[in-house]
Amino acid sequence: MKHKNDFGEMIDAGDDISCADLERLTHELFRHLYLKNRSSNQTQGKVLKILYKKGSLSQKEVQEILDVKPGSISEIITKLEKRELVIRVQDPEDKRRVLLELTEKGRQDVEEFSRNYQNSVMKFFEVLDEDERQEFGRILVKLLEQGEERKDACADGKRK
Repeated sequence: MKHKNDFGEMIDAGDDISCADLERLTHELFRHLYLKNRSSNQTQGKVLKILYKKGSLSQKEVQEILDVKPGSISEIITKLEKRELVIRVQDPEDKRRVLLELTEKGRQDVEEFSRNYQNSVMKFFEVLDEDERQEFGRILVKLLEQGEERKDACADGKRK
Protein backbone atom coordinates (compact mmCIF):
# COMPACT_ATOMS: atom_id res chain seq x y z
CA MET A 1 0.00 0.00 0.00
CA LYS A 2 1.35 3.40 -0.92
CA HIS A 3 0.96 6.55 1.17
CA LYS A 4 0.84 10.20 0.20
CA ASN A 5 3.42 12.72 1.36
CA ASP A 6 2.63 16.35 2.24
CA PHE A 7 2.53 17.22 -1.47
CA GLY A 8 0.04 14.51 -2.35
CA GLU A 9 2.77 12.42 -3.99
CA MET A 10 2.76 8.69 -3.43
CA ILE A 11 5.61 7.27 -1.33
CA ASP A 12 6.68 3.67 -1.14
CA ALA A 13 8.99 1.70 1.18
CA GLY A 14 11.82 1.91 -1.39
CA ASP A 15 11.64 5.71 -1.76
CA ASP A 16 13.80 8.28 0.00
CA ILE A 17 11.66 9.40 2.90
CA SER A 18 11.80 12.95 4.28
CA CYS A 19 11.27 13.92 7.92
CA ALA A 20 7.84 15.24 6.97
CA ASP A 21 7.05 11.86 5.40
CA LEU A 22 8.22 10.13 8.59
CA GLU A 23 5.93 12.34 10.67
CA ARG A 24 2.94 11.52 8.45
CA LEU A 25 3.76 7.79 8.45
CA THR A 26 4.18 7.79 12.23
CA HIS A 27 0.78 9.45 12.57
CA GLU A 28 -0.76 6.80 10.29
CA LEU A 29 0.92 4.03 12.29
CA PHE A 30 -0.47 5.44 15.55
CA ARG A 31 -3.91 5.83 14.02
CA HIS A 32 -3.89 2.30 12.67
CA LEU A 33 -2.64 0.64 15.85
CA TYR A 34 -4.32 2.70 18.52
CA LEU A 35 -7.27 4.71 17.35
CA LYS A 36 -8.73 1.85 15.34
CA ASN A 37 -8.97 -0.26 18.49
CA ARG A 38 -9.75 2.29 21.18
CA SER A 39 -13.01 2.45 23.04
CA SER A 40 -15.51 5.23 22.44
CA ASN A 41 -13.86 7.43 25.08
CA GLN A 42 -10.12 7.37 25.59
CA THR A 43 -10.18 8.67 29.18
CA GLN A 44 -12.88 6.19 30.20
CA GLY A 45 -10.66 3.45 28.80
CA LYS A 46 -7.71 4.74 30.84
CA VAL A 47 -9.81 4.66 34.02
CA LEU A 48 -10.81 1.06 33.31
CA LYS A 49 -7.18 0.04 32.66
CA ILE A 50 -5.99 1.75 35.85
CA LEU A 51 -8.60 -0.02 37.98
CA TYR A 52 -7.84 -3.32 36.23
CA LYS A 53 -4.12 -3.04 37.02
CA LYS A 54 -4.26 -1.41 40.46
CA GLY A 55 -7.52 -2.71 41.87
CA SER A 56 -9.81 -0.58 44.06
CA LEU A 57 -8.89 3.11 44.19
CA SER A 58 -10.58 6.27 45.38
CA GLN A 59 -11.86 8.74 42.84
CA LYS A 60 -9.17 11.19 43.99
CA GLU A 61 -6.42 8.62 43.39
CA VAL A 62 -7.66 7.96 39.86
CA GLN A 63 -7.94 11.71 39.27
CA GLU A 64 -4.32 12.22 40.38
CA ILE A 65 -3.03 9.37 38.18
CA LEU A 66 -4.81 10.82 35.13
CA ASP A 67 -4.05 14.42 36.10
CA VAL A 68 -7.58 15.64 35.35
CA LYS A 69 -9.91 18.09 37.09
CA PRO A 70 -12.25 16.83 39.84
CA GLY A 71 -15.34 17.70 37.77
CA SER A 72 -14.01 15.80 34.78
CA ILE A 73 -13.30 12.62 36.73
CA SER A 74 -16.77 12.76 38.32
CA GLU A 75 -18.37 12.91 34.89
CA ILE A 76 -16.20 10.05 33.58
CA ILE A 77 -16.99 7.83 36.58
CA THR A 78 -20.72 8.56 36.28
CA LYS A 79 -20.65 7.49 32.62
CA LEU A 80 -18.78 4.29 33.52
CA GLU A 81 -21.33 3.56 36.25
CA LYS A 82 -24.21 4.02 33.80
CA ARG A 83 -22.52 1.53 31.47
CA GLU A 84 -22.20 -0.85 34.47
CA LEU A 85 -18.41 -1.03 34.10
CA VAL A 86 -17.54 0.54 37.48
CA ILE A 87 -19.19 0.58 40.89
CA ARG A 88 -18.58 2.63 44.04
CA VAL A 89 -18.06 0.64 47.23
CA GLN A 90 -17.40 1.61 50.82
CA ASP A 91 -13.77 1.13 51.91
CA PRO A 92 -13.84 -1.72 54.45
CA GLU A 93 -10.93 -0.12 56.35
CA ASP A 94 -12.32 3.43 56.40
CA LYS A 95 -16.12 3.66 56.23
CA ARG A 96 -15.93 7.36 55.28
CA ARG A 97 -14.04 6.58 52.09
CA VAL A 98 -15.56 5.38 48.79
CA LEU A 99 -13.58 3.22 46.37
CA LEU A 100 -14.05 2.57 42.68
CA GLU A 101 -14.03 -1.02 41.48
CA LEU A 102 -14.45 -2.70 38.14
CA THR A 103 -17.55 -4.78 37.69
CA GLU A 104 -17.22 -8.16 36.00
CA LYS A 105 -18.50 -6.47 32.84
CA GLY A 106 -15.77 -3.81 33.22
CA ARG A 107 -13.08 -6.47 33.67
CA GLN A 108 -14.30 -8.30 30.57
CA ASP A 109 -14.31 -5.02 28.61
CA VAL A 110 -10.64 -4.37 29.47
CA GLU A 111 -9.63 -7.95 28.69
CA GLU A 112 -11.46 -7.94 25.36
CA PHE A 113 -9.91 -4.62 24.36
CA SER A 114 -6.45 -5.93 25.29
CA ARG A 115 -6.93 -9.12 23.26
CA ASN A 116 -8.19 -7.21 20.24
CA TYR A 117 -5.37 -4.69 20.48
CA GLN A 118 -2.69 -7.39 20.82
CA ASN A 119 -4.10 -9.31 17.85
CA SER A 120 -4.18 -6.13 15.78
CA VAL A 121 -0.57 -5.29 16.65
CA MET A 122 0.63 -8.82 15.92
CA LYS A 123 -1.17 -8.87 12.58
CA PHE A 124 0.14 -5.41 11.69
CA PHE A 125 3.79 -6.31 12.34
CA GLU A 126 3.76 -9.78 10.80
CA VAL A 127 4.85 -8.19 7.50
CA LEU A 128 8.27 -7.60 9.15
CA ASP A 129 10.73 -10.45 9.68
CA GLU A 130 12.40 -10.86 13.10
CA ASP A 131 15.47 -8.77 12.18
CA GLU A 132 13.27 -5.94 10.89
CA ARG A 133 11.14 -6.00 14.06
CA GLN A 134 14.28 -5.83 16.22
CA GLU A 135 15.69 -2.95 14.17
CA PHE A 136 12.36 -1.11 14.30
CA GLY A 137 12.33 -1.56 18.08
CA ARG A 138 15.88 -0.18 18.40
CA ILE A 139 14.93 2.85 16.29
CA LEU A 140 11.83 3.53 18.40
CA VAL A 141 13.85 3.31 21.63
CA LYS A 142 16.42 5.72 20.21
CA LEU A 143 13.72 8.21 19.22
CA LEU A 144 11.98 7.94 22.58
CA GLU A 145 15.26 8.44 24.45
CA GLN A 146 15.91 11.59 22.43
CA GLY A 147 12.39 12.76 23.24
CA GLU A 148 13.03 12.23 26.97
CA GLU A 149 16.31 14.17 26.74
CA ARG A 150 14.50 17.06 25.05
CA LYS A 151 11.72 16.97 27.62
CA ASP A 152 14.27 17.02 30.46
CA ALA A 153 16.12 19.93 28.82
CA CYS A 154 12.88 21.89 28.46
CA ALA A 155 12.06 21.25 32.11
CA ASP A 156 15.50 22.67 33.01
CA GLY A 157 14.82 25.75 30.85
CA LYS A 158 17.30 24.66 28.16
CA ARG A 159 16.80 23.86 24.50
CA LYS A 160 18.62 21.26 22.43
